[in-house]
Amino acid sequence: MIVDMRTYTLFPGLINDYIANYEKNGLPVQKRHLGDAFMAYFITEVGQLNQVTHFWRYDSMADRESRRTRMQADPEWAAYLGQNKGSFIAQDNRIIKPAPFWPVPEANRKGPANFADIRIYTARSGNLGAYFKLYEAEGMKVQLGHIGHCIGYFQSGEVGPSHQIIHIWGYSSLDDRMKRRAAMGADPAWQAYAKQMLPLLANMENRIVRSASFSPVK
Repeated sequence: MIVDMRTYTLFPGLINDYIANYEKNGLPVQKRHLGDAFMAYFITEVGQLNQVTHFWRYDSMADRESRRTRMQADPEWAAYLGQNKGSFIAQDNRIIKPAPFWPVPEANRKGPANFADIRIYTARSGNLGAYFKLYEAEGMKVQLGHIGHCIGYFQSGEVGPSHQIIHIWGYSSLDDRMKRRAAMGADPAWQAYAKQMLPLLANMENRIVRSASFSPVK
């Protein structure tokens, strides 16, 4: 499996109309051609504003190319794209793949995700494998115990920045996020794990997003 993670940044003042138009005119065409590829659609709440991030799952690069080629040839899709001309400051996509231990047990992937935390860590060169090994052995159980809803855990793929870890965590509210992460941060087991994990990383970033009304994850 591969995942196409797409992030679009719009000019200020356009986000609400863009979302409404996408739900009405863009998403139906995508569903017709991409089918069950649709994983999640988020709107940035804290971080870069006027931004959406969506995730699409494919069996392979060939599967992605085949589906998207059919979509690009659809006149309705071309018409929809024309409606968005001049709307974007930037459009970015990366192809990512599951972490070695993903998926985690289904029991740990349930719960509300009105908000999500998209976290992107960049490992120091040569340390990506060590990060995943350490996380699976010492970090994952603790994090799942406190946060619970892991929407996805991925790593760099064939397109986009290298040496990266992309993980997404769902919360019922921003207060829920603060409480769960505070409890995790106070856990001695997490503190011991973090001391070993942090030297493996070169950079850490995150953005808090909310699920769109039509997102499969919410």
